[in-house]
Amino acid sequence: MTPAPVFPVSEPEISAQRAQILRHVYRDGAVLLPGVLRSADQLAAIRDALADAPGTARERFAPRTTLGPGVYSALGWAADRILCPQPEQSYVDTPPALLLIGCLAPPAEGGATLLADNRAALHALPRELVAAAQAEGWTLTRMFRDRIGLSWREAFDAATVDEMAIYCSAHDVGLEILPGSGLRTSQRRAAVRTHPVTGESCWANHLAFLNRWSLRADERKVLVSAYGVDGLPFDTFLGADEPLEPRTVATIDEVYADLSRPVRWQRGDVLVIDPALTSTGREPYSGPRELAVAFGA
Repeated sequence: MTPAPVFPVSEPEISAQRAQILRHVYRDGAVLLPGVLRSADQLAAIRDALADAPGTARERFAPRTTLGPGVYSALGWAADRILCPQPEQSYVDTPPALLLIGCLAPPAEGGATLLADNRAALHALPRELVAAAQAEGWTLTRMFRDRIGLSWREAFDAATVDEMAIYCSAHDVGLEILPGSGLRTSQRRAAVRTHPVTGESCWANHLAFLNRWSLRADERKVLVSAYGVDGLPFDTFLGADEPLEPRTVATIDEVYADLSRPVRWQRGDVLVIDPALTSTGREPYSGPRELAVAFGA
């Protein structure tokens, strides 16, 4: 996969060019609109010109700041760590159809957004893994405790346990209320998705990204010692409950590392991405880096 093709257009022309822009997105997985963004609010207008409806940041695993109605900051991820490519919100019942990322201020060094083709990943991964994932899907479990990672209130935008329960019931998320103030959630999703427009099959899941073996060894050791393997903040499984081997997680990571292509930011650039076709990550960086993010349904 090459970095996203460039589609020169002015912001007022985006609505008129919608069909052509989306053709590029469906073909290439992403397209870059250079220099069209001046503010976070404007990203919402670009989203509305391209998407059928606005989307939201749901079931977050890392913090985001709200910059405006339906517009968010990039994931709060340590600047000195790589963010491995992952398909946006693959763990929700209805993932977003479009992901828009706009650059308000590029970093001094590094910080490129990494794009990786989910169609190519499907063909590059071991056949037996793909067959099992396609047949059985994958399961994500999350454990919410005070002072460990995001709270369930932040992750699910819920003010009360009752609100949390209503959301989980509506979106096929299992919910277990634990003694004290803890909650456990679980959800089983498709691991391979058929794109609704192109009909192509895509490896679209967080099977490796949110697995226990993706934690740094020292961090995993501390968490397992404190809470046990079943008490980790997040973990993933093939099917309902089959644990992944470390080698399986490493293989998925290696495939995505090989497929990753960097997009270097210039102020005002906007990436329009199809999350089913393309996973996104981020290189480490230094200096301020301001990106705005919006989702389309």
